[in-house]
Amino acid sequence: MKTFLCALSLIAAVFASSSSISFNDRAFDSIRFATSSSTFPKAGDLVAENSLNNETYYVCADGFDLYAADVACKQLGFGSAAAFTKTSFFDLIENGYEKRRGAKYHNDAFGHLTAWKCRGDEDDLSECRFDDERNPECDSFNLAGVVCQNQDQVVGLVNRVFEMADNEGALVASNAKGKLGFVAGISIETAEVACRQLGFGGVNVPIHKSFYGLELPRNVPKSLFSFSRPPLCKGNETTMSNCPTNSRAGFKTKKVSPAGVICKTAENRPEPIVRLVDNGRYNYQKGVVLIKSQLFPDRVVGICPNNFGLNETRIVCRSLGLDVDEPKFKTTERFSITLDDTRIDVTCNGDESDLSECDQRFNDDCSRSHYIKVDCNSASSIPMFSVLTLMSLQFIAGKNFVSLS
Repeated sequence: MKTFLCALSLIAAVFASSSSISFNDRAFDSIRFATSSSTFPKAGDLVAENSLNNETYYVCADGFDLYAADVACKQLGFGSAAAFTKTSFFDLIENGYEKRRGAKYHNDAFGHLTAWKCRGDEDDLSECRFDDERNPECDSFNLAGVVCQNQDQVVGLVNRVFEMADNEGALVASNAKGKLGFVAGISIETAEVACRQLGFGGVNVPIHKSFYGLELPRNVPKSLFSFSRPPLCKGNETTMSNCPTNSRAGFKTKKVSPAGVICKTAENRPEPIVRLVDNGRYNYQKGVVLIKSQLFPDRVVGICPNNFGLNETRIVCRSLGLDVDEPKFKTTERFSITLDDTRIDVTCNGDESDLSECDQRFNDDCSRSHYIKVDCNSASSIPMFSVLTLMSLQFIAGKNFVSLS
């Protein structure tokens, strides 16, 4: 019996060694970031390279965890890791889902390094166990990534639209296991903790569905989120990592979108918050109107088309810093912005300085499929805070990552 068990152990050891390789076996001598960014000098998606024959290998996300990230950061010369990512996450937030650079790296000739198993004390990834067998789920859109910082949790805002506004964006955070991703279904208490953790004076309003230029598909993949259940903060926690999760709220991919926040700043703009959404992203001058109303301070809501006219359109534009004599407006359909599709009636006389001075009333009878879309477009009506932005030929990714212990 002992002889039989020894034989089995020997066979298992031979099989394991044959299915795993090391960088040294294949003469790999380096790893690097496939996604480079001056904003994140110590974060990115990983590929491995052989400088002798110019071969490139995908560092696949399968099995990649915080232990593997620690080893990768050590090999890159950055010390330990604060978080890891999957699904080529940095490519996505740098370039948007539909314009990811993954196609540039997509090459069937690339090798696959997958099924990672690291202890965390290795000096480089060549000392970890992994497979080099081709994996159909491993490609340039499923690379592992790392954030190399000596901190317990990474929290940040991703904003590819309002690059000059560093106090708002889609919220990303790492979970207890170190995975960095989007956060969904946040309450105003959770947003309060996130904003304070980011160094702001608290939250202005949480955004249940953010439109910060990420160009995400309608059914957002579950792998892009760091929490399988929404964080449920009380509001007095120092970091999101101290918040429990909502055990009753399971993850439903088809109904969940990345949440965002607008944090308070020293120069906090007067209420209400007004945002326009056009073609799935926030816009400075035209789009569906979303506002933070005095009636619902814990969310942004849409405006019901009932009784909405030219006076109300002028005040919407004025709230954005745009004084337009003849702005355009119309009713639009099939647009979902909040968890409950709350809608309010707004009535203005045209003399108000912003929407907070208009009469606002909750309308429970408003059609859930109808919203107001305005066009404040005017060459002479560009708000000062966006002049530099609109001079750019394209939107630049504006992102802030803050790691706190």
